[in-house]
Amino acid sequence: PGDRVDLMLAEERLEGAERCVVVRSLLEAVHVLATGQATRDALPPGEAAVDLDTSYSTITLDVTPEQAQQLAVGLRMGELIPMLRGADDHAPTGLDALGDGRLACRGVAQS
Repeated sequence: PGDRVDLMLAEERLEGAERCVVVRSLLEAVHVLATGQATRDALPPGEAAVDLDTSYSTITLDVTPEQAQQLAVGLRMGELIPMLRGADDHAPTGLDALGDGRLACRGVAQS
């Protein structure tokens, strides 16, 4: 909680006889409000989060309604991957949100 993340969308699709994985930027520098049930507000001032249970399966993000729509569509299209940003990192990722972002393709086995 309190950190910022970039959200990447990993999508697998068929292109002809190849199965391709495409990774692209969906949202950048999104503020994390909570991880599981832990929030930044739950910590006493100056206390580190090391004593908190670090296993969780959800994160709560501070997004606009439009960004929430993007997330909903992204969840239907593929897997969302949060990437932690450095505390002082405010620069754009430089990744084209609309670009191909192709990382890997492999042939599909014919049956």
